[in-house]
Amino acid sequence: MDKNVLYGFFGWLDKILENNNFDKVLAFNFNLYEEVNEYHLQLIGSDEFDVENPDWACSEIFSSGEEIFKIDIKNTGKKWFEALDFCIKIVIEYLENGKDKEKILSKKAVGIGFSDGDLYIIYNNGLINKNIKIEYEF
Repeated sequence: MDKNVLYGFFGWLDKILENNNFDKVLAFNFNLYEEVNEYHLQLIGSDEFDVENPDWACSEIFSSGEEIFKIDIKNTGKKWFEALDFCIKIVIEYLENGKDKEKILSKKAVGIGFSDGDLYIIYNNGLINKNIKIEYEF
């Protein structure tokens, strides 16, 4: 993994976590968007969480909005599932080593997924899930 991308992601997330209040947030989700030659990550906070219903991530009370993190496909790979896997890894790295990781880990859950796709739970009930299996068909 490119350390510059990882450090950039840490800096982006540190800035968001330092400059916002998350008292009413129950869970976080990283929205992933596919763009031309890059992928974008956006952080949202939700006032709901239900492991059985991915629509919890639609109950958004915080969004990083246009403050997104951009990752070139040279780092993620061209296929959407490669990008998702890459982004899961950098989020897990932050949850384990990030400066403000406790602000995230104090919430019920952390999810990630494309805005129009499946949601994957990275963190729930105090446990980080490092064995996420991405489902896709050719």
